[in-house]
Amino acid sequence: MIYSGPWLLSLRVVERNIAMPKTTRLFIIGGAEKKGRDAQLLRFFFDLCGGAESRIIIITCASQAPLKTGQKYEKIFSGFGSASVSILPVFSREEANSTETVKLVEQSTGIFISGGNQVKIAATIGGTKLETALTGRYRKGGPTGGTSAGASIASSVMIAGGKPFTFPRRRSIRLSAGLGLIQDVIIDQHFRERDRIYRLAAAVMSHPRNLGVGIDENTALYIENG
Repeated sequence: MIYSGPWLLSLRVVERNIAMPKTTRLFIIGGAEKKGRDAQLLRFFFDLCGGAESRIIIITCASQAPLKTGQKYEKIFSGFGSASVSILPVFSREEANSTETVKLVEQSTGIFISGGNQVKIAATIGGTKLETALTGRYRKGGPTGGTSAGASIASSVMIAGGKPFTFPRRRSIRLSAGLGLIQDVIIDQHFRERDRIYRLAAAVMSHPRNLGVGIDENTALYIENG
């Protein structure tokens, strides 16, 4: 399915060698998504999480202004009619290991990770109880979404940095571990707008078994059973 203006590419994996007890649902945006009346991508995620019955958790630790960013998404999802929208107060590894934090994730019907710096997400969440809760909720069918840095963190191999260049240079790219919600894929965002085709190509050269996926701004990729 391709959704025009903004764009949404939807993929469904229908044949797997292993049994998938629940449908996993990943919704990632290339950044700079529309947030006004025509916020169609965010509305799609709201509907995916259960619409008026949704209980959405927003993670903003990637942002330089986490509270302001969280409040922006809180206003949008509440405006759509969500039953509950909560900004997860996680800005340190100690908070990411909090029992209360884990409980909020487990009780949610959807998790949305904001943009910013994906390395900050990995440094704050990676290897914590929150990471276990996030991946566990996702594997049980809880929709997980993200934009910009929140999209990059979804893969196992994550682009951590590297400026645009005119041809692929493996030494000019920095890679790190992501959350691993989707395997064998490397994601880059703000793709066309920041001319990142060679950056992504360099990442794939370093991990040739992976598929490179570049997502433009105000564009989303939706994957079921990924």
